[in-house]
This record gives sequence, structure tokens and C-alpha cells, in this order.
Amino acid sequence: MRTNLRLPDAGQVLAWLAEGRALCASTHPLSPRVPSAAGPLPPNHVFAVVGADATSGHLHLRNPVRPAELLVLDARSFRRGFLSVDVTAPLR
Repeated sequence: MRTNLRLPDAGQVLAWLAEGRALCASTHPLSPRVPSAAGPLPPNHVFAVVGADATSGHLHLRNPVRPAELLVLDARSFRRGFLSVDVTAPLR
């Protein structure tokens, strides 16, 4: 697994997912200041990155606490609310 402090764009996320890699993104202590459709982001929390939209640049995240809900964030909110992305080697 490697940690990326430079947050990827939607195209890179889609490429990693196509390679069969698992991705997770970590929020930072000030993340509650970033609004989202589901309310403020939780601080010091990890989300699974499950998809992206290359056209709009939105990233799709799942909260392990509420896995049924899909959180869709625009690229700017993602950059403001998240600190790093962890990427595994291909799992297939």
C-alpha cells in the first residue's frame, strides 16, 4: 500500500479502480468545516473510494459507518476535506 498526499483527480481514481486496486481516503481534523450533501465531513475518518465521474470530476465515497450511503464530492471539496489517499497493489 502507498499513501498519496497529493490527491488524485477522477481520471486517476478510475484508472486505479480499473486495475483492481483498493482505495481509501482520510479526512483531517478540520474536515467538519467542509460541507457535503450528507452534512459536514467527519474529522480523522477513513472513507472507501468506490468510483468517480471523469466528466464532472466528482469522486464517489462510502463511509464504513453507513455503507449504504454514497457520498459524491466535487474535486474542490475533496481537496479541502481530505488529507491523503491510500492505494493498494492490484488485488486481482
